[in-house]
Amino acid sequence: MIDEITNFASYYFGDDVQTIWNRVPRNDDGGAKSEGGQLSIFSYPGRKLSKKYYRRQLSQEEMKIAHNYVIFNCQELKPYIE
Repeated sequence: MIDEITNFASYYFGDDVQTIWNRVPRNDDGGAKSEGGQLSIFSYPGRKLSKKYYRRQLSQEEMKIAHNYVIFNCQELKPYIE
């Protein structure tokens, strides 16, 4: 019941009030506008999740997953996908 009440009430708050419906996603670092022909998917800043640093080669399956992620999340490619 409380969830329904807070959900209903959240529609009447101003845009400056953070609710579950308008908050920034957990892993969103903001990002910057793409400049100089850079694709929008590569404009988001990144950070490492732990202090430990290691490098490894991606497997073919991981490379395919990363490739699909870029294709399906890049705004410039949406007209070609549709």
